[in-house]
Amino acid sequence: MAAAYRDHFSKINPWMPHASVRPLGRVMQADEMLPRKALRTTEFYNDYLRPQEIETGFGVTIRRDGGCNYNFTVLCADPDEGALETAKTAFQALVPHLREAFEHHRRQPEEMFITPDGAAHDRLPRRRGLVRVGPGCRVLFADTYAQWLADRSGSLSIGAFGRFSSKSQALTDYVENQLATWDGGASLPSMRIFHLRRETGALPLRVTVFRPGGSGVVFFRGPECILQIEDPADGFPAAVEEFVELFGLSPAERRIVEGLANGLALDAIAAESGLSVATLRTQLKHIFSKTGLNRQSGIVRYISIMAGALRGG
Repeated sequence: MAAAYRDHFSKINPWMPHASVRPLGRVMQADEMLPRKALRTTEFYNDYLRPQEIETGFGVTIRRDGGCNYNFTVLCADPDEGALETAKTAFQALVPHLREAFEHHRRQPEEMFITPDGAAHDRLPRRRGLVRVGPGCRVLFADTYAQWLADRSGSLSIGAFGRFSSKSQALTDYVENQLATWDGGASLPSMRIFHLRRETGALPLRVTVFRPGGSGVVFFRGPECILQIEDPADGFPAAVEEFVELFGLSPAERRIVEGLANGLALDAIAAESGLSVATLRTQLKHIFSKTGLNRQSGIVRYISIMAGALRGG
């Protein structure tokens, strides 16, 4: 029945138009919103409520935000008038506590995020920017590193009016689609990774997009997409250090590896170090011997893979 409500009956619930305009924080009995006689003529009543022996209920709207209504509802059989009034009074007394619980969930630390597998992570890995995007591509949150990367990328924008946009139409379409199909009953999609070209010619930004899992976040926050933004180059310094330690390279050999990882040709590394290209070629042969690699591109590829692993990518 829960799945049936999600997939169909939620869209034809005759109480919802009334719930969207009732005063915030005021508990209303169902008959105050829609006369029982009118309710009993609906598909919602005959195919959903009646088979469960439900006749009425109480509801309160806790919050309205960006066109989303957050309601708390109790459905029940048809008790006598005295029991209805007693229940309504008790429900109204709970409203401040419901509101506090609701706001508690909404105030989760911004570094907390839920991956599609439902696993909670207390803290984002270092040097990963986080952006939360809601309906209409409105930015709900963006940390300082995400803003810094967006400002310098030329491919992402967190606008002055709090809107997210991208020069990648594929990325924009994906985010908008996930937000538009939020209540469609489909299972959560797998996370998708986009690579965005930067105007500076630096390595493309890596943007991982997913919808949050976990019932608490989904219910209390409403529709949103998580964007995790990374600069692949951030992982290179640590990867170079690990590569050097792994193969026992000398400081001179380390200089070559670092230069190659930074995209320099051998003659540019020689110019920076004040050594001849011939000397560097000899040192490079020693690196090949120690690592079992035989090309400069192989060194760069090895370090790139290590950088991705160190970053959790």
